[in-house]
Amino acid sequence: MLALVDVSKNFGTSFRLAPISFRIAPLETVALCGPSGCGKTTVLRLLLGLEHPSEGKIYFNEKLLSDNKLVIQPDKRNIAAAFQEPRLWQQWSVSENLRFAAASIPKKDRATHLRAVAEWTGISPLLEKKASCLSGGQAKRVSFARALAAKRPLLLLDEPFAHLDPLASEELFRAFLKAKNSWEFAAIWVSHDASDLEKLNARRIAVTPAQTPISADEPSILRPAN
Repeated sequence: MLALVDVSKNFGTSFRLAPISFRIAPLETVALCGPSGCGKTTVLRLLLGLEHPSEGKIYFNEKLLSDNKLVIQPDKRNIAAAFQEPRLWQQWSVSENLRFAAASIPKKDRATHLRAVAEWTGISPLLEKKASCLSGGQAKRVSFARALAAKRPLLLLDEPFAHLDPLASEELFRAFLKAKNSWEFAAIWVSHDASDLEKLNARRIAVTPAQTPISADEPSILRPAN
């Protein structure tokens, strides 16, 4: 489904994402692991088309998405994401944010789908509120719900529960599991919370800014680069 082949990213002399290669199966959930600042978010931004690889290639469903010359635009990639920062359309209501994300879902199924996502994520009472009027915790819930609402075959999650209380985090994690049981998609999860990774029981992929290339096709957490 998804393949990164020797993908690296240079940011001048201040940071370099080492070449990384891995594959993800259509229904697989994987966790990107590594210390703060190692490049986990950079990998997600490369997958979304928000950054261009300095070297290497990214394939999605056997189609080339990115190399150092070609980059398919983010809105053409059929990938959904939720980041640490909510990044909602502030001038729209919560409902409008969700409906926009779900625009590719057949109209006959859309209302039922959005109702379920809103219930799972606990945002039903917020649907008519403007995004600009939400608290930080509410905005993170809506951001996560919007990513689920898109119902894409690949979901990228970058610390989606950061700064949420344990009860809210648990509710949203259950929403993720309900979504996984309701339609087919793969997910890449970034988290510094060990409990999130334990609950996921996912294959772990190491990310490093070091100069030594790594490959991430092993079924467990990788050895550190030498």
